Amino acid sequence: MTVCRSKSLPGCIEESNQAEKERIALPFEVLTKKPYEVLARQWRPRGFEDLIGQDTAVKILQNAISQNRIAHAYIFSGPRGVGKTSAARIFARALNCAEGPTTSPCDKCPNCVSIRDGSFLDVIEIDGASNTGVDDIRELRERVKYAPSGAKYKIYIIDEAHMLSRSAFNALLKTLEEPPAHVIFIMATTEPKKIIPTVLSRCQHLPFKRISSDNIRQRLRFVSEATGFDITDGALSALAKAADGSMRDSLTLLDQIAAFSSGAITQDDVSTLTGISDMSTIAEAGRAIAAGDRKRILEIVSDLYEGGIDLQSFTRDLIEYFRDALVAACKGEAIAETVALNADEQELTVILGELLKTEGIVKNAESARAALEMCLIKISFLSSLRTISEIIHGLRSGSYSPVTPKAIVTVKAAQPAPQTLRPEPQLPQAVSQNDSTNESADPDESLWNRAMDRIYKTSAPLWSVLKDAAATVEGTAVTIVFSGGGAIHADSALGKKAIIEGVLNELTGNKYSVSVKTAKIEKVKEKDLRAEAMSNPVVKEALDLFGGAVVEVKPVVKK
Repeated sequence: MTVCRSKSLPGCIEESNQAEKERIALPFEVLTKKPYEVLARQWRPRGFEDLIGQDTAVKILQNAISQNRIAHAYIFSGPRGVGKTSAARIFARALNCAEGPTTSPCDKCPNCVSIRDGSFLDVIEIDGASNTGVDDIRELRERVKYAPSGAKYKIYIIDEAHMLSRSAFNALLKTLEEPPAHVIFIMATTEPKKIIPTVLSRCQHLPFKRISSDNIRQRLRFVSEATGFDITDGALSALAKAADGSMRDSLTLLDQIAAFSSGAITQDDVSTLTGISDMSTIAEAGRAIAAGDRKRILEIVSDLYEGGIDLQSFTRDLIEYFRDALVAACKGEAIAETVALNADEQELTVILGELLKTEGIVKNAESARAALEMCLIKISFLSSLRTISEIIHGLRSGSYSPVTPKAIVTVKAAQPAPQTLRPEPQLPQAVSQNDSTNESADPDESLWNRAMDRIYKTSAPLWSVLKDAAATVEGTAVTIVFSGGGAIHADSALGKKAIIEGVLNELTGNKYSVSVKTAKIEKVKEKDLRAEAMSNPVVKEALDLFGGAVVEVKPVVKK
């Protein structure tokens, strides 16, 4: 059937009348139903009290109004979705309210309603990303001269102000410095460093903070209850974490998850939609890294990849996990993370430093999975390494028995290599009591080693002074000799002579006398030492692991 669209033609009058009757017969709510408005717009702040987490900025603006100290130009800076543009509109309503200027705009008068709707002639919002040129600013300068049409102030809100060109900023300088009394500029930006210093110096700068997860979670709970969403506490926490300090992002995610979930919104729904891994997986990955369980690391990364989890987001969560563990370890708090990881401050610091590098590698890699696997496996090798102090103490006490080194090698890494990393020496084989190589074969050396162990436990600073010295014992006389650069410690050791004698006396029951001397060492050809050091497998492994280069080789004084 051909439908005639013109009601003025003779054959269409009856059909059009019938359509009109059907339209009138429709339910009233269908005719007046408004399009859906997203939560981020429904719950946009309408007053200063609705600006969550921005107490400092709110206090400054309210005091400026109440004390009549309103500046002619402001810069609102901060991360996305924290309320910068909303604060600018609230400030505009507070200044132009029929009852204002007031710290509590009525939100009912024609001025407040028009500003909220974006139709008020004297509040002009400009998109800095679309009006970047100098010609746009020149046009603005011409309009500034005219008085407001029906308000106290003409307010220009420039969003994304950092997008303006340098020439546009320069064209705005004079107007910013000496605008007409009825004009106020508010520039909102996420990158204040891109605004030229001459503009910054002419404006009051109000930094807006990233909103805490607790504040976001409380706001989401309030919105969910008001909207009728059934959502669990775990889901609220996951949404607050995924929002990364942005209230707008959290409301957008809540809107999206509400459309995704058919019933109660759970943490699993949030993880599925956002690609965020749950804390149990993060904790398990952390334990596998700390324990050097490379097989489990590969399994976890494979599960994440197959489950569609964002590997870059997982890396950030892993960084946060180890950061929390490091903070707890530094504070001496035995929280679950530190207990489960069984790692001290030094180990956590090294792991966290490597994870921070991993985030950039995963972000820029063509294969995020392979990059993450490689980096985590590399970090897991840290579990088998020991600190220099542990190795030295082990050598003193006889716990380690590595091949005697002939040189100290200084390695310069491509990226700073933590000094706490050294390969673990092989443990010595058990020695029978009747073996001629027993420590009793050299009682003097055994006595000094035991003395150093006791000093290490009672006075670590003194141990660090004596560790590079050689000692000889003849009867009850002990001679401590410092060679080369270690001679600078001779005076310090001499001042602590009484402590050393006390330790020896306590160990043996005899009265010992200690003397301190310095000696010169024979010069060794660095070329020969360098060649020998470069052939050492431990040095080779260190160079391969950190991508470094040998810059200095020093001989070790044989004690």
